[in-house]
Amino acid sequence: MTDALNLAPLTADALLSDPRLATRLADSTHPLALLPVRLETRYSGGELLVRIYPDQVHVDAHDPRLSAAEQAAGHEFWRAQWRTGDNKARQQRAWTSLADRYGAGRAGWVARATRPTNTGARPSGEVGDDTAPQIEPSFPTVEVSDERRTPVARLLPQRWTVTAYAGGQVVEVVTGVPITIDPPVGPDLAEPLVGEADDHEVAAVDAGMNWLVDFDAAERLGMAVRLPLSTPVDLLVASGVRDAEAGAGGEQLAALLTAQRYSAGLGFLLPDTPTNNSEASGSGWSSADAGAWSAATGTAAGTVGAETATVTSGGSRAIDIILLVPTGAPAASVT
Repeated sequence: MTDALNLAPLTADALLSDPRLATRLADSTHPLALLPVRLETRYSGGELLVRIYPDQVHVDAHDPRLSAAEQAAGHEFWRAQWRTGDNKARQQRAWTSLADRYGAGRAGWVARATRPTNTGARPSGEVGDDTAPQIEPSFPTVEVSDERRTPVARLLPQRWTVTAYAGGQVVEVVTGVPITIDPPVGPDLAEPLVGEADDHEVAAVDAGMNWLVDFDAAERLGMAVRLPLSTPVDLLVASGVRDAEAGAGGEQLAALLTAQRYSAGLGFLLPDTPTNNSEASGSGWSSADAGAWSAATGTAAGTVGAETATVTSGGSRAIDIILLVPTGAPAASVT
């Protein structure tokens, strides 16, 4: 695991002496959620070009609508659950089958969206797989579409400010143009392609995604800046805040993490848990893990808000701060 980097020697003098770093960002009575980004840099023509890419946590790839196939799979899943009685092994097999088909995150949403409205009528008796449930589940009406929404990056700041440090001093500060949209980070089949569609030397991207590969397009969007620098720097920091009420910001963050939960997956890790695969060991968490199904809660254990979920004390505090667990949801246990 990478050791923590002490930034004090690189920034201490500048923080005390440079008035450009004394700008008020937001009301100090509310916490700021700092989400990570990735920076890519290149020197060109006496300038330092800086591109800013949202990290995975920014990406909202969740579509609450179900496809016709997902709706049918959800109905069949719940019918299978209603045949199992108290047989946990059969309950788990039904859940694992759904998770293997759609991934644990999306399968969790399919199960939630199609959860029967008459859960109190679930039969206690067990019947065979080829036998109809003793009582048929009643399913809610859901929006069905075989189209998929374009993944976008959410909760970006109003604009990025990039600060370059060298020798403990600020050598340049540049603020980009305002970010006015949630930039697309996935393909949109309705958007035209940029460039020649038959050019096999360049990856084909649509107009919405073009900022990911075109610096000028990223700069116009607010996701790239130019610093008038040609000398080396010790540290480069990109930062920014959103202009939103504290309550609205918390709700938006909770909504984004919920989208993560039902797409790429979401979990809290124990301290010092490896987050990347290496030659020595694998990462400590996988979004492909289906988890253990709980008939009591109608969710897979290990997802946030599930009755049997176990999180670190830090994870529990994070849940409390951002109101991740909805009112009335089972509380996570703390270890």
